[in-house]
Amino acid sequence: MDLVCTRCGEPWDIAYVLQEEPDAFRRRGGLIQHCPSCPTAKPQLDPEKKLKLVTVAAMAKLMGDDVNGLAAVLRDCGLSQMETTSVGRNEQIDRVRRNNT
Repeated sequence: MDLVCTRCGEPWDIAYVLQEEPDAFRRRGGLIQHCPSCPTAKPQLDPEKKLKLVTVAAMAKLMGDDVNGLAAVLRDCGLSQMETTSVGRNEQIDRVRRNNT
């Protein structure tokens, strides 16, 4: 299950966020405020995507530290797959690992 970055919309596997590269994310509970895929400048998102990310942020705040519950709610609501780039998950993980070595 995935958590979603509320800045760029990139989905991230819970295990990766919590266990493999926790220092690569700025987050509180399930609310990811910045991720390795975030561009330097704030991304220009269409109004529909912005609304979805505001919804994700509100849900994350309500769920607090229950990241598994949040991921399930996002999946059930169809909000966990809002990828904004063409970079695949394996490429994201490889990029983060290279940057941290």
